[in-house]
Amino acid sequence: PVEILNLTFEAAEDEFSVPEAEYLRVVGTTLNHNVSISFEVLYNPLNGGSDSRPMKVVSDDSRNPNMEVMLNGTGLAPKIAVSCIGQPNYATQGLDFGQVAHGDQKEIECQIFNYGTTDLSIVVDISQNTPDNEYLVVQQAFIPAKPGEMKLSTIRFAPTRALGNTPGEMTINSNDPTNGLIAIDLNAVGVDPKILAVPSTSLGVPYDFGLKLVGSSNSMDFFITNAGSVGDLIIGGIDIENVGNPGFVYSMGSAFPVHIPANGSEKLTVTFMPQAEGDFSAALLMHSNDFNSPDYRLYVAGSAESCPAGY
Repeated sequence: PVEILNLTFEAAEDEFSVPEAEYLRVVGTTLNHNVSISFEVLYNPLNGGSDSRPMKVVSDDSRNPNMEVMLNGTGLAPKIAVSCIGQPNYATQGLDFGQVAHGDQKEIECQIFNYGTTDLSIVVDISQNTPDNEYLVVQQAFIPAKPGEMKLSTIRFAPTRALGNTPGEMTINSNDPTNGLIAIDLNAVGVDPKILAVPSTSLGVPYDFGLKLVGSSNSMDFFITNAGSVGDLIIGGIDIENVGNPGFVYSMGSAFPVHIPANGSEKLTVTFMPQAEGDFSAALLMHSNDFNSPDYRLYVAGSAESCPAGY
């Protein structure tokens, strides 16, 4: 007869184990000649991939007191990977939304991949300390990603009251056994740029250069002001809309895009250069990041006559 003295596993990991009830039933059992005993071994993989562990059956068999049985199994597990479009350094620097004007919004799309061997469950959450929850998950990857599949999650920053630096955190919770919680910082700046021209004009009340001579040149300096409290007013370009005959040109001290800080201003020089007699009018259309006035118009007008004979 042979008595089973112990069942041991050399590795510290617990992927393979014998249930306590089975252990107590087997250890201490004496087996007579040609008698066998069966018992259950559990396999609980900690990660995906192959596992191989030795199990020793310790007995009073003088010829083979430590019989080794090799246990093998393949664990199935999801494996997460994240990539955010246009944000190559998100893992160390977070998602950067940049400056976003009040009333406007910016979205960043993140791709969530499953490189594992079984379904990946995903939940994306946002934590923030902003007045109106300006960060929002607008596309949630609720449906599990199958092996080799990608899901999209879109994060939006839409400031309504937040001004200045507005931090937050996005967390991606999943059933990946080794990377089940991914935390990503959110960075954005809420701004409220407001464009204003000084002196101001309107369609009904343009700035009037008055009556000038054909071929003359007359200039007026306007100051384009950022009346907002936080963030740059960014003027991307200016188009001249000639309501009447052409006769106006402009110049600006800086190349486009022109950045004007809060409470700052930039000089815009408009020149009336009539080349024929008549009445002239135009609108200078300024494209900016003022959400409420993205296309701001500065209206100008003037008249021209020929030089009197003998002048």
